[in-house]
Amino acid sequence: MPGDGKAVAGRRACWWPSQINDTAALRAGFNEALDLERTLISRINAMETSLTIAEVAKRTGLTAYTLRYYERIGLIAAVPRAPGGQRRYASADMDLLDFLLRLRETGMSIQGMQAFVRLRSQGDASVGERREMLERHLAEVQAKVAALQQSMQALSLKIDHYREVEKTKKRPPLSGKAREGKTSNDEHTTEPGPGRQPALRAWPGQAS
Repeated sequence: MPGDGKAVAGRRACWWPSQINDTAALRAGFNEALDLERTLISRINAMETSLTIAEVAKRTGLTAYTLRYYERIGLIAAVPRAPGGQRRYASADMDLLDFLLRLRETGMSIQGMQAFVRLRSQGDASVGERREMLERHLAEVQAKVAALQQSMQALSLKIDHYREVEKTKKRPPLSGKAREGKTSNDEHTTEPGPGRQPALRAWPGQAS
């Protein structure tokens, strides 16, 4: 309807200038939306990285006692606490725990991990020392892996040998050869052929 078209046009005329021409208002609205988004993201990140000791234990496979022990001996920094006193682990704590588990799984001692953490606390000044320390540890791990591979090869060869022995035992005996103290003639009980005499068997008490 014409009247409706004028009304719509009028509303558009009133709405667009107030939104487009007011640059300050647009910027304020945009900044407000951006701040809201940042707030939501920070809250989500806080929810994801603020973990209880039970949650960290489940993710890492470590016990709560071990986590407290690592904190007590300085492997990880003092964990922040919630208002109620419960530990709350951040993403940085999880990253360090993950690497410490790598070191432990590859055979590094507690003392070695403590030395690494002390160097790490010095920042970039200790990068060279940390690299050398990890290079030495990696060389030890590679030597252990090589030794394990040799042992695995020896085990595989022994397993193959046992399989061959088992196959040999399962094969049927060849005809004409002795088996379990019997000759091939003992196994035949049919009538003797022409021109052959049956074997005489000795009765008990008689010489054969």
